[in-house]
Amino acid sequence: MNSADAPVSIVRGVSPDVQAGVWRWASQDAELRFFLDAESSNGWKAKADYTIPRVVLDQAGPLTLTFLVNNTPLDSIRHEHDGLFTWEKPVPAHVLVAGGMNYLRIEADKSISGANGPPMSFILTGAGFVR
Repeated sequence: MNSADAPVSIVRGVSPDVQAGVWRWASQDAELRFFLDAESSNGWKAKADYTIPRVVLDQAGPLTLTFLVNNTPLDSIRHEHDGLFTWEKPVPAHVLVAGGMNYLRIEADKSISGANGPPMSFILTGAGFVR
């Protein structure tokens, strides 16, 4: 989330401000877009590196994240403990657009009030599609 190209990938729900030079706050409906410059949609995985902060759990309780690619749900994970996490899941070929734009959405079931901004649910360090 600290790459110079990151702002181009953010559709909504991810802070424009990079924190500690590495991460960004994400709200309940974080969405990113990525162009898959490939001839085939086979063999791709969606991936996200994120943190569930203690402050969110203390104020909101356990947090469930749902991961969707191009509006197709792939997974849902309930977090009862804070920490660093990596989520990675194969994406069915029929869900992806080879040589086109693809969307990764992470929905959180809860959020807390931001200090001077939008609600916050989790911290996003990285996201995209990998082979």
